[in-house]
Amino acid sequence: MTQSIIVTLVGLFLITVFTNILTTLKTIVLSKKIMNPVYILVFVDAMIFVTVVAKMNSSKGLHFTIAYALGKT
Repeated sequence: MTQSIIVTLVGLFLITVFTNILTTLKTIVLSKKIMNPVYILVFVDAMIFVTVVAKMNSSKGLHFTIAYALGKT
């Protein structure tokens, strides 16, 4: 594996961890019945998800999928 692929895998892992943080924040805001920030959080999460899935589909190999799955855990 080249250095650029490793950096991309680490970036994918960290972005996926960040989306988990956004999901937790969304749940907290929803439980307090504050709706306006939820729309923004869902939009940002959806944009990140589409970008990550597009990157995973355009790549060759299983390591991008594994990095995504590890970030979700």
